[in-house]
Amino acid sequence: MNRLLLSMFVLLVATSLPNSILAQQGQRGGHGPGFDGGRGPGGGQGMGRGMGRGPNAMAGMQEDMTTLHSMFANRAKIKRTVTNLPDGAETLTESDDERIASMIRAHVPAMEDRVLANTPLPPMTFHPIFVALIKHADDYSLTYEETAKGMKVRYTSEDPYVVMLVQEHAKLVSRFIKNGMQEIHRPYTLPKLTPPSGDLKGDRGGQALMSRKRKMVAEQAKDALFAKLSARLAEVMQSSGAAAAIDVCSNEALKIAGTIGEEHGVSIGRTSFKLRNPANRPRDWVKPFVDKRSDTPQFLPLDNGNLGALFPIHLKVKCLMCHGHPDDILDEVKSELTKRYPNDEATGFKLDELRGWFWVEVPATDAVL
Repeated sequence: MNRLLLSMFVLLVATSLPNSILAQQGQRGGHGPGFDGGRGPGGGQGMGRGMGRGPNAMAGMQEDMTTLHSMFANRAKIKRTVTNLPDGAETLTESDDERIASMIRAHVPAMEDRVLANTPLPPMTFHPIFVALIKHADDYSLTYEETAKGMKVRYTSEDPYVVMLVQEHAKLVSRFIKNGMQEIHRPYTLPKLTPPSGDLKGDRGGQALMSRKRKMVAEQAKDALFAKLSARLAEVMQSSGAAAAIDVCSNEALKIAGTIGEEHGVSIGRTSFKLRNPANRPRDWVKPFVDKRSDTPQFLPLDNGNLGALFPIHLKVKCLMCHGHPDDILDEVKSELTKRYPNDEATGFKLDELRGWFWVEVPATDAVL
């Protein structure tokens, strides 16, 4: 079931309910599907909102509609930008009102709960955008990232027709936020673009599914490396201090990356525009993204048939002890850094600033799937 379709249907039903009925159901902030939908890293699992069948399922649906109604009623407080990309679209949906912002941040994993539980909301089938998206539900991928005021969502596809669909969907949702429910009644015709030929269940559909699986493998490998490396650094810092933790990055990080790569059947590592370890120099396909300081996940086919994936790393509090402003770094840490890395460039960063990237290469085989 297409996630975008489900989101918009809830929006329509919610805004058509009388306020008296909604008041009887009660408000419950912070959860609810809505303006974008789908799967992405860090989506979370299980919000316990009655996703099964029967009375609990209906209660969960009513809660979702009530929350969406609140978001839509406050749409004047919602700011949204859409950026068309060569392979899809990126949306930024935010609000200065923290209550509305929390709803925006929560709605994507909330919809994911319904997808994972196989209890989708009834579909809306009369708008051309959603009719088309149903047919191509497996031909695009979605990643998302929480922001301080809402959510950044990125849709990508390798099919030009599906790229057009997700771009049109992004614009349609923006018009809903701007103009209200009257948008659903406006005449609409899909832009002309020849749809893909062939049965999606055949070879083309298989290739699209494989592409999504390979992206998932890349994301899982990145998450595993981040978790393993973070845990090891925390362990050493707690037991022996920040200076001792330098040894983890110097001698253990590459070994940990190698182990994670073997476990997931990929090549994986880290890189940056300000290097500490010269062994982390960017690969040729990564360098253009490093040069332009790409701050969003990137996926691209490589010349050897592999899938290349790039995930930004932002500086956390604990990283400031070794990567912050030189005046704020302990003398013992400075001394150890100078000894190990005489040409060190990786200081002077601020909290939450782009530090570098995880890069992953997923082979063009079924071995990792």
